[in-house]
Amino acid sequence: MRSQSERTERTERIERLDHPSSRSTPKTIDAISRRMKAILLAMLPALTGFPSTVLTPSHPFSIRASSAADDLIAAVAAEGIPEGDRATWTRRAWVWAYYESAFTTDALGDAGASCGVLQVNAPEKWIAGATCDAVRKDRVLGFRVGLRLMKHLIDKCGSVRSGLTSYATGKDCPTYTIGLVVRRMKIAGES
Repeated sequence: MRSQSERTERTERIERLDHPSSRSTPKTIDAISRRMKAILLAMLPALTGFPSTVLTPSHPFSIRASSAADDLIAAVAAEGIPEGDRATWTRRAWVWAYYESAFTTDALGDAGASCGVLQVNAPEKWIAGATCDAVRKDRVLGFRVGLRLMKHLIDKCGSVRSGLTSYATGKDCPTYTIGLVVRRMKIAGES
């Protein structure tokens, strides 16, 4: 278990990386993408419970996570999420992807009903041609489908909490928030 000072230090490090003044310096998409990837990878100890001394860059999970970060950043860009909202959406999807599939592209859940990195049921409803087979072979597509569903539910339900609770439970815009949504939002830096 991480001490309060270690958690505070990690949070401050992430906030420095994601601070608007640090984002405004780079002028290229590549520099912004590298910064976002660094933020995502810095979140791994909080997600996994393993210290960064264990999750070295050569650790097999770190390699998968690094590749997943690149795919998520590409998916967020492909979905046309406005520049000012990209960091929030990227962190949100990152946390959900860890808990839904541990960044596993070909994940299947809910007795085969949910598929891909963000465990979406009926992905073709959100992107034409995005069958479970296609989503399980293409992590960028899996992220895109999940992002699109999350956005739809948040817009439909009128709040992030209600939309994400709907995403997690399958219920239509519940008036309550389940604990896992609160925990995931906190890790993603949302309140």
